[in-house]
Amino acid sequence: MIYSVSGKVAAKGDGFIVVEAAGLGLKVATNRKTISGAPALSGEMKLYSHLHVREDALELGLDDRPHLLRLH
Repeated sequence: MIYSVSGKVAAKGDGFIVVEAAGLGLKVATNRKTISGAPALSGEMKLYSHLHVREDALELGLDDRPHLLRLH
């Protein structure tokens, strides 16, 4: 299980942030509140994950608030 991702913000778009971590550019789907609160490009940020398990899918979500970390 991925607990968190941290690194520099490489890009922001509608519904996603790209975080460069250990040489990888990770395109992370997230909510508007997290995107608007993200630092400017090249700023450092940390995102925490949660795993949503459905009958037909496993979805990994990331957010900047650790208290939202949960397993379903």
